[in-house]
Amino acid sequence: MALAFPPSYRRLIEEFGTWEIPPAEFPGVYQTPARGEELLGSSAYTLEDRAQLGLPHHFLVVMHDDVLGVVVLDTSRADQDGEYPVFAWNPGVPEGGLMEKIADSFGEFALNECRQNLS
Repeated sequence: MALAFPPSYRRLIEEFGTWEIPPAEFPGVYQTPARGEELLGSSAYTLEDRAQLGLPHHFLVVMHDDVLGVVVLDTSRADQDGEYPVFAWNPGVPEGGLMEKIADSFGEFALNECRQNLS
């Protein structure tokens, strides 16, 4: 995949692997006995969306959502802390087209999702 996880995403993956706060599901990164060493979750979503939807190579998929669509981190726009902004990516939008910015970092996005879903 050749992309680095930002600190906030890496921390949550280290703590939980994958998790959900219904209805939000955070795929994280995980393995199953049936799939062996294959990494599932964000890594698999990113590779699948590249092949099937034309996802630009600098995007890292962190969620598939019924409302937001494909939620991605834009790894080409790291801030001084190594965090990437979060966008709702539409497969119909060409690379560089307009997308909805959801948060400045994955940590901010995850916190907002959790607050919204727990209230």
